[in-house]
Amino acid sequence: MIVSLDDSSLFCKVCVEGTNKWLDGVLIHVNIEKNLADIFLSTRHFKSLFSEGDIIIVKSIDSEQEFTFKGVLSQKIISMRRQSITIEIREMSEFKNYRNSERFQVIYPAIIQQITTQVNSSGILFDISSGGVLMISPSSYEINTALNIEIFSAADGNISFVGKILRKTKINARYSYGIIIEEIDHPNSLIFNKLIQSLIEEKKGFLMEFQRFKRLKAMLYIFMMMILVLIVVYLVRLI
Repeated sequence: MIVSLDDSSLFCKVCVEGTNKWLDGVLIHVNIEKNLADIFLSTRHFKSLFSEGDIIIVKSIDSEQEFTFKGVLSQKIISMRRQSITIEIREMSEFKNYRNSERFQVIYPAIIQQITTQVNSSGILFDISSGGVLMISPSSYEINTALNIEIFSAADGNISFVGKILRKTKINARYSYGIIIEEIDHPNSLIFNKLIQSLIEEKKGFLMEFQRFKRLKAMLYIFMMMILVLIVVYLVRLI
């Protein structure tokens, strides 16, 4: 169960519904009783990508669970003390996180081929880790089915590997598959590892920006307190 969070931060991905453009965020507060969530975002995204009234989708994963919630952007604030959007939560889902390695939300098209039938189908890669992927496809496959998968990643090149379905969930007219990577050759492994490393560096860079903002806020608070103390001392001397 998600409980209220403080500034200890929980990394997340944020998207305006219908855009498929996922951005880095930090959940700085979630209040389940009031159905509210505050999310830190980079300043460069505020004006161009988010407006009050937008439907926002948020995904986050920790070591034990993953959750997704959807809601309405009710407020966005950019100031020296706060840089966040407030979401009024309307829907929420929670799942157990079965993977041991860190997962990253991505959106990559893919081709899926069932090895026994050699029949191809389309798919969308929604998250990736060093040991597996989450794939969405209109085609139905059984648990333990072996698949040839090719991921189209423009930044790092295409990646091909053999995977096996461990989990299957029906989502409307499509299926969500948890797939473990069973075989990957050396050239594809190099591209795959490069992609994972780039995602790690991207996350580190964003979290550094968040930490800088927290330090700036703390310095501002100290400065204001010092000003307040000086004013009090000045007034006392006048008396």
